Amino acid sequence: YENLAEVERIFRETVRSHPFVFDNPPPYILPWEYTNSTICVGLCAWTDTQKFWDVRRELFEMIQNGLANANIAIAYPTEIRIGYQQAKTDAST
Repeated sequence: YENLAEVERIFRETVRSHPFVFDNPPPYILPWEYTNSTICVGLCAWTDTQKFWDVRRELFEMIQNGLANANIAIAYPTEIRIGYQQAKTDAST
């Protein structure tokens, strides 16, 4: 297991530095599963629907670089799960 606090710091700094990630609702990071050799960490952040795929790709790349710079290995094989929920507006409620 790697240093969970350092992983969370990298995720937090990365998501906060992205210009298209919303401050509200705030992003959140949570460890959700411990396996024999890894800790799975989730990240939820919000952006405009039109920018979703670009922001997602950029965050993956930025997080991967941040982990590599901190000498934290990514476990393989890697499973990527994508959740998408359109935000409700006043007109749709």
